Parts: sequence; structure tokens; C-alpha cells
Amino acid sequence: MGLGPDEEWLYWAETKTRQVRRLRVLSPGRLEPSTGVTVSTLSEGPTHWDSLVVGLPGAQELDSLAVQADGAICVGTLVDPGITVVHPAGGPAVLWTLPAAFADDKPTNLCFGGDDLTNAYIVLSGTGRVVACPWPAAGLALAF
Repeated sequence: MGLGPDEEWLYWAETKTRQVRRLRVLSPGRLEPSTGVTVSTLSEGPTHWDSLVVGLPGAQELDSLAVQADGAICVGTLVDPGITVVHPAGGPAVLWTLPAAFADDKPTNLCFGGDDLTNAYIVLSGTGRVVACPWPAAGLALAF
């Protein structure tokens, strides 16, 4: 889960449905109820379609996420591994492939650090490593 830069949206990723979702934050600890149609999915239960940011095809299972300063959402992506970058305002999702030295099929968690928040720290759960690499955009400083 992660908050957007203006703390107006709460984002989360769902592994088996391969979806990134969001709900508007009304006040601390209070989210706007979904107004969309609720349907049942086999693996995750109720789905609120109006909360959908993106759904990914194929073998791109999603894990933990972090948000960039520009509002883009970066999600650890399993199976077809890397970091998927999604822009909530629209546009294609882009899979950022890990450098060969960091080869791992299970990049799970990530966060941003360094003086200007342009280093990505990524947990590679397949090989049990935490790696740091330059990131092409500044990460969002943690709100709390």
C-alpha cells in the first residue's frame, strides 16, 4: 500500500488478479466507499471496478509498491520479473527490468532513499538479497 503525493489516494496491488487499485482518502483512517459495481472473482473476492488503476496481462503477479514524487506507482513484479511503473492518470504500464547483476524472479518490496530519493532499494526474495540501484525518477518521501 502507498499514499499518493497529495495524500488524496491510497494505492494497493493485488497479486493474483494482477491489478493496482485505489480509493480516495477522505480523512486519516477513512476511505471513500467504492461506488462501482461489485462482482465476485475466483481468487480475491469482491472487486470494485471504479477503484481499478490498471490490470496487467500474463504472468505479471504484483507484490509491494512504492510511489514516485510525480505520482507514478512502482510495483514489485513476480514471475515476469521487474518493477512495473504505472501512472494513475493513464498510459501504458512499463516493466522496468532488473540489471543482469540483480537477476531474480521475485522482486517483492521496494522503497526509495538517498539524499535526493533517486536510489531504489529492492528486495529480491528469490535470492534473498536487498539491492540498491539508481532510479530514473525521484521517489516520494514517506508521509509518516
